[in-house]
Amino acid sequence: MSRGIGWKANGDFGARDNLDAAGLAARRVICAAGVDRLDEAVSAARQAAEDDPEDWRRQLDLISALIACRKRMSDLLGGDLVQEAVAAGRRAVALAPDEPEAHLALADALLAVWPRRFTVRAKAHVEIDKAELLGVDQRDLAERRAAAEPGSLPVVISWPCSWLFLMFGVEGVGGDIGRAVAFPAMAGLVIAVRKFRARARGQSLRESLDTKRRLHRKRLATDEQMLLRAPAGAGVLTILVLPGAALAIPGADNDAQSSVASYLLLAAIAVLVPAIWIGVDRWLRPGTVVKALRHDRFTAVCVPITLILAPIAPVLVLLKVHSSGLWFSLFLGPFVWMVGILAWGLTLTSRRRKAAG
Repeated sequence: MSRGIGWKANGDFGARDNLDAAGLAARRVICAAGVDRLDEAVSAARQAAEDDPEDWRRQLDLISALIACRKRMSDLLGGDLVQEAVAAGRRAVALAPDEPEAHLALADALLAVWPRRFTVRAKAHVEIDKAELLGVDQRDLAERRAAAEPGSLPVVISWPCSWLFLMFGVEGVGGDIGRAVAFPAMAGLVIAVRKFRARARGQSLRESLDTKRRLHRKRLATDEQMLLRAPAGAGVLTILVLPGAALAIPGADNDAQSSVASYLLLAAIAVLVPAIWIGVDRWLRPGTVVKALRHDRFTAVCVPITLILAPIAPVLVLLKVHSSGLWFSLFLGPFVWMVGILAWGLTLTSRRRKAAG
């Protein structure tokens, strides 16, 4: 069951129980501190944390005071305060690893670091994920997740990838095989840029994937939750039609087409489809794909059509069909299908989630 957030930076301490008289006094000083009394607030919070170093809630009070004071100072002068807040956040997490408020406090401290480096954002994301796994509703974390977004770096990385796409996908430097790889790779890159997350330093790839898997299983814990997002998954699957569209380009220009590329594409489809099926079931739970196909009409219609469109071009190449008009249709049609179904699927998923609250 999801739980509300009992921690918010900037002096709003939320609801935390079992504070003794010293802790309550420290909180009153910090909450009452105005612009001219922030130094007093920080001093009171430091003293309270030193008096009881085993109380993780005192660390949260200290973080709140430090962040509030940091907002009144320049980036250069406030750097030491932020580092102290980060250190306090790490102590709070070490003292109370099962308290989501401790992880959120550390995330807030990390997000107060300036400049907000890429690795710092990644560490903040890790703490936000842990808070969600401990029961905080993901909707209550939206603001923090937005602040921890990776910024413009993924877009910068996509520029050289776009240049490679022009070389291999449009100009055909790598031949038909290069085209067949470039088109789905570019579409995958566009999706990856939106979903890109760095791995925090010190966290292994296995740990990162395990965290994401547990998050997805929590968010899609029931069949109803899974069906809400099924249309978006069906839309993403339409990327499978792009290699065939790339293979149709030479036919539309009345040029020779590669039989080798066609065989490779058919083999890739034969491997990828069951791999995606098994991967989704293992990532979430057994039977996920079958339930989506049985109970979601959009998925039940779109997935079979996508799997029919994907191998048409390589099969016609092997059958040596020569018709520039047909090949132009096989080039344009899959693009229209992918863009239309992807946009429709994402929109449908968004509407279902809003309707579900």
